[in-house]
Amino acid sequence: MGTPVRWIGRRKRVKAAETVVRARTYPSGDYRRWKILSELEDVDAEIAFSEALALAGAEDPESMTLAAEILDGVFTRGHTRPELVRQGEELLSAMCRLDQNPEVLAAALHPYAMVSSVQTPFLLELLSHPDARVRRSATQLIAVSQEGSADDDLVALLIRLLAADPDSTVRQEAARGLELIFDCDDAWKPRIADAFAGHQGDPVPGIRLSAIRTITAADPGRTLEMLTDELFGWEVDWQFVSACEGGHRWIAVPRDIRVKAHQALLRLRKQGWAKRETPSQYPLADERAEILANAIAAVRSR
Repeated sequence: MGTPVRWIGRRKRVKAAETVVRARTYPSGDYRRWKILSELEDVDAEIAFSEALALAGAEDPESMTLAAEILDGVFTRGHTRPELVRQGEELLSAMCRLDQNPEVLAAALHPYAMVSSVQTPFLLELLSHPDARVRRSATQLIAVSQEGSADDDLVALLIRLLAADPDSTVRQEAARGLELIFDCDDAWKPRIADAFAGHQGDPVPGIRLSAIRTITAADPGRTLEMLTDELFGWEVDWQFVSACEGGHRWIAVPRDIRVKAHQALLRLRKQGWAKRETPSQYPLADERAEILANAIAAVRSR
């Protein structure tokens, strides 16, 4: 006899509740929290949604932030009943008020954008928010939502944020946005590459990487050479290792350049680079090991 449907549903509800309790042991923004919340993919969207609804009803910032993070996962998965989308939009709309707690607002913007049309003027207003978490979320949403229809004002805005925002994470999101536009629209390539020219030595690894990829986009060999310079550094950021993945890009690169990159990556493996995780941040040791293995395979000279 099969397991009763009612019992299966109860087991999923218990699992969802236990998952939320474990997620609470880490602060918002901690990668371990996101890893735990990803387990909710194994339960029905309705069950995960009910957990978010209960948390939002508590009306304290910590619970509301967690609710927004759960809804982010629910709506990212898609295939959600229209009724849940409507309820979610209503719930997230209240979380996205300008006077909302900054942590709640920053967490709620992304799922809200998935179920509602977030107006660009509202996002632009958030770029003046005193809390960097809100500015970072708004910068990311603007870049992603407008990448295929970039105009002069948007590009100028992202360049200004890249150069002048006092928070490094906001600057990095601006860099990612500019790189997205660079990849999508040839018309902006010269201007964006010129904007990145002054950031090859930026202290933020992600910004340096965007600078490398845009400035050397037409020369894969030069791209790999600059990545290799980073790989021989003292503390090698995972993003430079990951940038070596996708071996099809290096097919036409001269063998000596690929050999040097390969040697740099093997050096990282010998030094135990993959084990140097920061537990609260992506990637963890097993993920770092996979990234490194893929990079080594990608640049290996045939």
